[in-house]
Amino acid sequence: MKKLLLSTSAIALAGAIATPASAAEWEVRLGGYMEQHIGYASIDDDAAGSSDGLDGVDTSSDSEVYFLPSITLDNGLKFGAVTQLEGRSSTSTDEVFAYITGSFGSLQIGDDDNAANTMGYSAPDVSMVGINSGSDTDWLAFGALGGTTTTFVHAGTFDDAGIRYFTPRLAGFALGVSYARDGNQSDSDGQVDTDADGVLHDIFGIGANYVNTFGDVSIALSGGYVAGSRNGVSAASGFFVDGTDSGEDAGLHSYDCTDTLGSTDVVVKECTAQASGKNPEAWSAGLVFGFGGISVGGSYADFNSAVNGGMEVYDLGVSYSTGPWGFSITYLHAEIDSNDEVDKFMLATTYSVATGVKVGAFGTYQDLDAGGSGDDIDGFIIGTSVRLDY
Repeated sequence: MKKLLLSTSAIALAGAIATPASAAEWEVRLGGYMEQHIGYASIDDDAAGSSDGLDGVDTSSDSEVYFLPSITLDNGLKFGAVTQLEGRSSTSTDEVFAYITGSFGSLQIGDDDNAANTMGYSAPDVSMVGINSGSDTDWLAFGALGGTTTTFVHAGTFDDAGIRYFTPRLAGFALGVSYARDGNQSDSDGQVDTDADGVLHDIFGIGANYVNTFGDVSIALSGGYVAGSRNGVSAASGFFVDGTDSGEDAGLHSYDCTDTLGSTDVVVKECTAQASGKNPEAWSAGLVFGFGGISVGGSYADFNSAVNGGMEVYDLGVSYSTGPWGFSITYLHAEIDSNDEVDKFMLATTYSVATGVKVGAFGTYQDLDAGGSGDDIDGFIIGTSVRLDY
């Protein structure tokens, strides 16, 4: 029955595509954004005694350029592509995929996040740094507890080369599903051996959301689940160090890895690729209400993998917009099975100077309680931002 349904769908889609499209013409749009941030950070590590070397003013940036070609056929089908070039990254591209949309929904092939991630909502936050984005770790590295402090779920990787399908939105509801053979992107060399120990593969995602307005009230509700497979290996006692210093001075967090550290004066990330065969999975939920210029909401995510054992993350926030001004206060909490916890608070304001030009200021305080090592680290950032959308 499954093969029959797939064949029938393929025939129907092929028939729709075969409709002549002599009048169709390509449209190519170019766009992107650039963010620049200046912030002063101060860190206090009670175990290290002094963290003056980590204090000071530093800059951070984020930028992308978009190439968006598309063509709409006479029968209503739209073919297109998305290419996002990174302004600062070890790789040159971010999301890169082709798509086809129509009355059936949207089908995408290429590199992008899983469906649960794409369809998720989180707490309101007008800052350009984003307490739920991880950008704050450019100044406060200890805030990257367990490798992630976001409620946008994944199985260990982002922008996997895969297939995604999203339904049309009906009465406010939409559903998305995704599949990726492994965690690599399209430009990775060679085929990944999914039978090898520790290799992430067969990543499935499903996400759904409901978006609607009732008079002056708006609502956005989301939920998602993502899971992958990883073949098992014999795990040995090891460590994952969040820092370049040694021992507990670096904010040491203990994990199960195949390689025990030969030296503690190193950032050991290799163990994440050699983790035991525990299949990673995560689920999330988000809810945001809006009334007038006020938005209130939050989100929750539960991660379960061999790298961090288990981790829970949630955020809460409220924002207010009036004219060109925006204000928000947001809180994020994350904890892992080893009893390490991090709390983040952020205040932010933005002002729209002109179309595509926005300036802002933000302040954040963060506190890490490393239950495993007894270490306690806290710090703050005060900064300004500018964003250009073009």
